[in-house]
Amino acid sequence: MAFGQYYIRLEHQHLSRLTVNPTYRAQGLAKVLITKILEQAILAQSTKGASLFVFKDNTVAYNCYQSLGFIETEYPEVPFPGNMQNCAYMVLSAAEAKI
Repeated sequence: MAFGQYYIRLEHQHLSRLTVNPTYRAQGLAKVLITKILEQAILAQSTKGASLFVFKDNTVAYNCYQSLGFIETEYPEVPFPGNMQNCAYMVLSAAEAKI
């Protein structure tokens, strides 16, 4: 139904490859997925918070992340990694993520 992963990137639990099967979209599964991933990340290692990339034209995902407390911010390294120039970098503080 849904898939995602996390790893440490720039002292944050970085969420990646977040996806929900199209058959099950618009049912709130993305929020459940992200919450569960963050719960696992908390058990794994304490960090400054969480982060992710989202394509700027993916307004549904962008709005979902924003509703969970993620805030778009400047990526702290130059250049922007790989083919991610069309992405926004979003972070969630440790207090917000309870990490």
